[in-house]
Amino acid sequence: MDNDQHIETSSADSTLGWQSLIGPRWALIVVAALLVAHAVLAMSAVVSKSVTFDEILYLSSGYSYWETGDYRLQPESGILPQRWAALPLCVSDVRYPSLEQPAWWGSSGSNMAMQFFYGVGNDVEKMLWRGRSMMIVLSLVLGVAVYVWSRHLFGLGGGLISVVLYALSPTALAHGPLITSDIAMSAGVMISTGCLWTMMHHVNGRTLIASGVALGLLLVTKMSAVLVLPLALGLWGLREWLGQPLHVEGRQDTPVKSFDERLRYWGIAVAAQLFIALLVVWWFYGFRASTFKHAQQGRDRMDTSYAIRGMEEEGFVGAAVVLTNSLGILPQPYLQGFSKIVRRTKTRRSFLNGQYSRTGWKSFFPYCLLVKTPWPTLLFVAAAAGTLAWQSHRDPTDEGSNDTKPWTDVGRVMYHGAPLWAFFIIYWAMAIMSGINIGHRHLLPTYPIMFVFAGAVGYWLRPFQWRAALPIMALAGWLLAESFCCWPNYLAYFNRIAGGSAGAHRHLVDSSLDWGQDLPGLKRWLERERSRDNGNAAPAEVFVSYFGTGSLDYYGIDGHQLPSFAVWPDERVRYRPLTAGTYCISATMLQSIYLSPFGRWSERYEADYQRLLGQVPQFEQWQAREDFLDSSDEARQRRGLLKRFLELRFCRLCAFLRQRQPDDQVGYSILIYRLTAADVMQSLNGPPAELESSPAGQPSGEMPTVVSPSRELPVDDLSNDDLPP
Repeated sequence: MDNDQHIETSSADSTLGWQSLIGPRWALIVVAALLVAHAVLAMSAVVSKSVTFDEILYLSSGYSYWETGDYRLQPESGILPQRWAALPLCVSDVRYPSLEQPAWWGSSGSNMAMQFFYGVGNDVEKMLWRGRSMMIVLSLVLGVAVYVWSRHLFGLGGGLISVVLYALSPTALAHGPLITSDIAMSAGVMISTGCLWTMMHHVNGRTLIASGVALGLLLVTKMSAVLVLPLALGLWGLREWLGQPLHVEGRQDTPVKSFDERLRYWGIAVAAQLFIALLVVWWFYGFRASTFKHAQQGRDRMDTSYAIRGMEEEGFVGAAVVLTNSLGILPQPYLQGFSKIVRRTKTRRSFLNGQYSRTGWKSFFPYCLLVKTPWPTLLFVAAAAGTLAWQSHRDPTDEGSNDTKPWTDVGRVMYHGAPLWAFFIIYWAMAIMSGINIGHRHLLPTYPIMFVFAGAVGYWLRPFQWRAALPIMALAGWLLAESFCCWPNYLAYFNRIAGGSAGAHRHLVDSSLDWGQDLPGLKRWLERERSRDNGNAAPAEVFVSYFGTGSLDYYGIDGHQLPSFAVWPDERVRYRPLTAGTYCISATMLQSIYLSPFGRWSERYEADYQRLLGQVPQFEQWQAREDFLDSSDEARQRRGLLKRFLELRFCRLCAFLRQRQPDDQVGYSILIYRLTAADVMQSLNGPPAELESSPAGQPSGEMPTVVSPSRELPVDDLSNDDLPP
């Protein structure tokens, strides 16, 4: 495009003009009040929740980074959020497990985390509260970034609408205080893209440093943040194609219009950006290249999933990792974590609406967005799209207040907001093509962008437009009611399209619904039940299958433990008959995703189960022997065979329970079934319900190899790629 035909923008209007970002004092008070309400709702909700799946690893690993200067534990999850969350623990009286043990030498993050939380006498609630308090700070920063972007694009009214949508979003309220990388990644995207876009129009020391630091912080937040690099190239191509001038400090504010001259400045800017970003990355790793601070040859090791060697087989990205490592451009733990992420994106067990897959569905994330987003928010987004479409046909010089006039040209709005919508498109394309379909939370970085562009509805919040303002106020009130009604179960929120949260376990599980957060709620529920049965001579037996990293013992949950996601200690691999009682089963466990019998009950599972069922008397004899827990191959084989039977029996029970409604629920993530002796007999010995509904001769689930007693069965046949992140 000819340079004289570029979009007309002033120096302040072409990017995030800082003088237009704050607004009047009353607006700042409203924004502050909304964000305080957001923090209160989010933090008050997680007070009654146990540790979620990833938090235990993040907090333990982050603390180890500070205390040991070693980066062997969970390097794939972003060092910034882990360090940030663990910062208050460094000045607290917490204890870390001994480093003189195989779990540390073998870089077992889960083992060290379980010891840190439950094995050395730390106060779990205090540690969680401190870590979550740090994360809510990042959530507030993200709220400010949403306001700044929307205020710039759509004026004061748009900024306020966007903040309302963010502050009351169940998704933001659920993940804002959690000790994970999701909220940090979202905040980093909003800030770094703004700094980058500003620097692309105004090159000076301040913009170069701000953009470089923001890029570096984003890179150490989450491995998927590397998407910002092709985004930057695309944004540069867009501004060059539109012929936008470049303002360089020291040129008396004369824009650089010559492409050759601009290219010279771009070379300098790119080099400066990468240098600053790399400094930030290296700073987070203590300017040390190696993963281990102190290691002994043959003793300290990383899992093979972290190996950089062999990454050439992963295509261009893998080859880039190997080259970067050979040149020493990035620290080794950073590249090891990135390598594991690349390997893990191929296949992953997932569940959607009663279907099971290892490679996912292209409809998974669109469906998540549809059922996990409140209707008022969806209506705001639709209204914003309609407003922009209608406004695109109007004369940009049409009357309007000074606060709305800068964006009445939709082309200008789309140009100024290019970093956001471009990232939105790239991220959604990657999400749809990805084989990792385990959680709605992976869409979190795109939600703030939706909230920003929903601010286009603010066009109607003008003087003498009260008729249009009334529906906006009604939608905001509706969203407020939705947020209050689903407190404190924000993680389990589902809208009416999915029938609400009560039936959500039939649609999505894992971190979309059940992330191990409701152990305190289960404890309270059991206490109420026991108080009601106080007059009974024989209270009902309690059976529990839990998905998560919380400890049933720590929360005082007394019940017979059924097969669960957690690795079984050998002493718990014991046969006991299932009887009438209260069965408390996590939604993820109910859907049979993370046990070796994966998916719907099948003919092959049934054949395997019936074969092992005849060996129950032998199981009872084995576990009565003194050598049952020995480390011999024979003892291990016996325990493996018994564990296989227990998992098959449990999955057959789950297939039966999937055909009926739960009798009660705890936080929508733990399902309660009151089973009679006849129910148990039917589930374990009657005709399998799912086989009856399957086409004749067609297995309904994934088929494992049939197990025979003469062959050793692995204690755990789940690969690392099957585990939640």
